[in-house]
Amino acid sequence: MVDRVQEVARIPQNLLERPPRMLETEIDLAFISHIAKLNEKRMILVLDIDRILSPQEKAALLEVEEEAPEGEAVSEEALFQIAE
Repeated sequence: MVDRVQEVARIPQNLLERPPRMLETEIDLAFISHIAKLNEKRMILVLDIDRILSPQEKAALLEVEEEAPEGEAVSEEALFQIAE
């Protein structure tokens, strides 16, 4: 469960890389699909939603995204309701 979301970002495909094997000793890579290197100081681990969310949770998330006005982010309250 996540306590809060700090940021949601769209990452261009050309910035995504497979996680290096050396990370396997540090973290469980089962839930990580890629690593995005945004610049010299910022790297983001991209989670594999298919492994994290159940089919019901994915359907609920898509429903909330479809209801959000065009160009607006989904509210934290809506995301919290999905997690409950």
